[in-house]
Amino acid sequence: MKDYLKKGATAVSAVRIAIATLENSELTNAGSGSNVTMNGYVECDATIVDHCGQSGAVGAARGVVRPIELANAIYRNSQKAQSLNRAPPNLIVGESGYMLAREHGLETVSNEHMISPAAKNQWENNRRALAQELKQNADGNSDEEDASVEEIEEKYAPTFSPASSISRTTMPFSSRSDAERAFGPPRNPMAFPNMSDTGETFDLTLPSLSLTPSSQSKSSTLSDKDKISDTIGAIAIDGAGNIAAGSSSGGIAFRMEGRIGPAALNGIGTHVIPAAPKDKEEKTVATLVSGTGEHLMSSLAASTASQRLYYSAQKTEDGRLKEVDDHDVLKLFVEGDFL
Repeated sequence: MKDYLKKGATAVSAVRIAIATLENSELTNAGSGSNVTMNGYVECDATIVDHCGQSGAVGAARGVVRPIELANAIYRNSQKAQSLNRAPPNLIVGESGYMLAREHGLETVSNEHMISPAAKNQWENNRRALAQELKQNADGNSDEEDASVEEIEEKYAPTFSPASSISRTTMPFSSRSDAERAFGPPRNPMAFPNMSDTGETFDLTLPSLSLTPSSQSKSSTLSDKDKISDTIGAIAIDGAGNIAAGSSSGGIAFRMEGRIGPAALNGIGTHVIPAAPKDKEEKTVATLVSGTGEHLMSSLAASTASQRLYYSAQKTEDGRLKEVDDHDVLKLFVEGDFL
């Protein structure tokens, strides 16, 4: 990321490049290789925010290899006026995300290509654990008491099959050829946009990404607990002094389909406080947070943490704010506001 900034890339471009590079790795819980939902899909969230606090985000997107690219496309289009007094969206969720990615020429693949061996193994383990828990908690339900774990597993969590994972909800056309006729062929999988937000060009080729379906990929040597890592994010400051932040996540493993996590929500997982127009010091704060999304949402985690740091303040028991040392701000926020 430093190299791109030295070449004159904007903070937004640098954040996008850094996150897209991490999304390319199956070792991160972002983009291809992310956690899998209960019904066997990879659904990704991503957000990018500039120094003015303007943002673009995508939630529960299927089949988009690098969701941060889609968030960036949404961010850039959100600043363009639309006809009929329509407000351009800065957050797109679900199937519309896939269709928009195709429209913008971003790399899209079938669900089977999004699932890594590690994520598939984790999904199968969670599926069996759920079946065992249901059997143990049958509580007089004779059908479940008499059924085997395998039968309960089949009843409550359908068998995973890469071939059956390609559906109209993953790809909103009956076949890939139909999608290509509508939007044109997908971009070269190894290609990456080489245009910065200022129009300058850079050599931004990303590391190679294997698009082999999980059933044919090499198995990982990592332990089960280490195979899926956490949400990813990046903060950058460019040569003009502008800050930007972004995050990307595949969400909690074995979650309900359509669940939106903090990585898709500006102010929850990612937040930027712009510099005040007349502030000679041009103080600005960018924050990224990760954890159980439902808890982060209830406390507006990224936004609240940013404000505490910006104002060097702690919330007291009577609801007032008092000034504290910068080093103590986040510790006090986690212990007070969040926990």
